[in-house]
Amino acid sequence: MSKILELLKSGGLGVTYLAQSGDHNHMLQMPTGKDANGDYVIRQHSDFGEIRANDPDRTLLSASMAETGGPIYPIAVYCESQAGELIIFVADGHQRLASARDNGDEFVVAIWRDTWVDVETAIGEVASLNWSRYELGDLDVVSLLQTGLKTQAEIAKITGYTESKVNRLAKIKDYAWLVKAVLGNAEGKNKIIPLSVATKLVDECEGNAEKLDAFKATYQEKFAKAEAQAKFQANKIKTQNRKWKPKDRAAAKVNFYFRGMDWNSWIDIAAADDGIVDGKLNLDDSVAKKTNAVTIGSPDEWEKEFAVRGLFGSKIDDVAKEDVQYVLDHWSKLGAALQAVVDGKPVPTIENPVVEIDVPPPPAKQDQELEPEPVGQDQDTDENQ
Repeated sequence: MSKILELLKSGGLGVTYLAQSGDHNHMLQMPTGKDANGDYVIRQHSDFGEIRANDPDRTLLSASMAETGGPIYPIAVYCESQAGELIIFVADGHQRLASARDNGDEFVVAIWRDTWVDVETAIGEVASLNWSRYELGDLDVVSLLQTGLKTQAEIAKITGYTESKVNRLAKIKDYAWLVKAVLGNAEGKNKIIPLSVATKLVDECEGNAEKLDAFKATYQEKFAKAEAQAKFQANKIKTQNRKWKPKDRAAAKVNFYFRGMDWNSWIDIAAADDGIVDGKLNLDDSVAKKTNAVTIGSPDEWEKEFAVRGLFGSKIDDVAKEDVQYVLDHWSKLGAALQAVVDGKPVPTIENPVVEIDVPPPPAKQDQELEPEPVGQDQDTDENQ
């Protein structure tokens, strides 16, 4: 632990260490007022002041901060140890700090980066737009909740979050694997389970360790398979010089294999008394494969076969010609019936040749090559995560 971090955690000058945010950011609560010697705890530094233009009128900023209960973006501080004493300077957020003082706020939330070992390094980062727009996110809120130093109401005020959102994040904070499943990695990628679903699943498990373990095991098993499929597809795209369709590129991302997942079934099963089998949630196989049904093998061919099964109850090769002729002879009536369904109108009474069938499972093969887009078509961009 660095000397400065040790001083920040010591509680001196009225500073409260809240939590680490990411690899190098540290969240702190700092007093806006003065110390015992009459100096502001958070001081001005001429080198940082030169980064900004002339001070603007902060009337509107002060009014906005008074309405929201503080700044949405935390200030940034640069710290030094002088003769064993902690010296704090505002590096970014001069106007936010001044407005907090105008409004009579006793404390502000600040970010200190442990990579800022000297003024030059700090100035280099502070001058970038990326840093000046730093905003506390979901992972920061979870970190604050995990410390137990602040109430949910206090965290809501610090971060600008609603208490409802903080409460939902509080339900998953004790499960590291679930936090990652909901919020993704440090870059915000691979967000799999919606927060609303995760909180409902935790609620349905009602603190039952067996159910929570089954939930975890079920998810991690599916994630591992999805991750393997995504890596396989990513390597294929990387090694084969082709023009791939957006769907094919999307298949190189883990969350692609969770699209359309029936999370409500997970919630229902978690609530059931007999919802666990062999240490996992007893998900119906068709539910688990729902999202992958039209992406395995050739999607076009599978959709055609499914459409034929839906109309005749059989594969096209097994359909009698007279049955096909029947559909053609009555196509106008069938078309009118289908259009009525689309328009939300009463369906005409007709002799319906469509039979009720069980949806056939999709092909079991997982690694069939996806067809590349023919050269010459417009390039589509990758989907955002």
